Amino acid sequence: MGNMREKGRDHLPSLCLVILLIALSITAGVHAAPITIPDLTKCEIATASSVGGPPITLPFNCCLPLTSTPIKDFSFEKYKPKRKLIRRPAHTASEEYIAKYNKAYELMRALPDSDPRSLKTQADIHCSFCNGGYNQAGVSGDIPLQVHFSWLFLPWHRWYLYFHERILASLIGDPGFTLLVWNWDDQINGGNVVPEMFTRNNTAIYDPKRNVAIQPPALVPLSATTNNTDRAVIINENLNNMYQSIVTASTATLFMGGAY
Repeated sequence: MGNMREKGRDHLPSLCLVILLIALSITAGVHAAPITIPDLTKCEIATASSVGGPPITLPFNCCLPLTSTPIKDFSFEKYKPKRKLIRRPAHTASEEYIAKYNKAYELMRALPDSDPRSLKTQADIHCSFCNGGYNQAGVSGDIPLQVHFSWLFLPWHRWYLYFHERILASLIGDPGFTLLVWNWDDQINGGNVVPEMFTRNNTAIYDPKRNVAIQPPALVPLSATTNNTDRAVIINENLNNMYQSIVTASTATLFMGGAY
């Protein structure tokens, strides 16, 4: 497909994009089978397949903005935290914090799509690295850079969320701002439903396309094989799922993910 980026999007990429690429270098240095950084000038049309229902594959153009200047190395020394920030459960957020949260995303949504900090580009970062937008450079064959289904999942997404969070904080001028956590494995205190703050119409964090079947008060099943609608059964299956994923997953491969 070649370079599918749109003209006029040759802007300096956000620190988020920079650090995602650097994160691959850092994590690759401690593994026997390193994952190489992609060539951002060679972007393909990404694809995603349906999980359920009739089989369908959808194409997406989620190519990222390019930079006309060299990418700078990230420095841990330069970005040492000045305070401890705590991400709290979304279902316990105060109205004041919900308002701040919506304001941050309102400002992010208002940015033009060509801005690397925009919600569009932030979504494209996840899309392109999850759905085959880029291949690994310097390896034989067309091997996509895939950040799911292996040990790369956790470190990549932690970098991604951190810098997404820092962009939001900078937009509202609050260095203490943090993302909220959907505590979906909490089967006791109300974390196992979609947080109410995300169900409010006409807010910056509302998604009108979200599946109506999982709106509150529906419990969120953590297993894709859960078909039961009984709340007690779902809760029990969720607890079993988390126990097997966290407690009995006693090896690095079981807990962190398999080989790439």
